[in-house]
Formats: sequence, structure tokens, C-alpha cells
Amino acid sequence: MLAWVDQDRGLYLIPDEDADEWGEISFKFDRGLRKVDQPWADEADRQRGLAEAMALLLAEGFERRAS
Repeated sequence: MLAWVDQDRGLYLIPDEDADEWGEISFKFDRGLRKVDQPWADEADRQRGLAEAMALLLAEGFERRAS
């Protein structure tokens, strides 16, 4: 599973491209973890959300090391 962020900064776990059911099972962090349909609109949106999630994760890691 990969971290993915939507346009409203909602955080999801989505399957990687090697998953058997790629694009079918995703999870959203929303008062816990819940199963949702594919949250991205197209491949460009999928790549944008993956890049934003990676940037957030890297920034969070940097902020913790800097403290």
C-alpha cells in the first residue's frame, strides 16, 4: 500500500501497481481507517497524489529530526 493525498489533503492508502486488484481497494484515514473506492480520477491525479504524500512524509520526518 502507498500513501496518497487528495486535493483536500485527505490521506489514503492505495494499492501499488503490482497489487492483484490494483485500483479496486483503497483506504481513507477518516476517524479511523475505512475502505473506499478508487480515490483518484486518472493516472495524472494518481501520480500527483503520490508525490504530495511523499512530500508530506519527508517533511514530517525532517521536522522530527530538526526538533
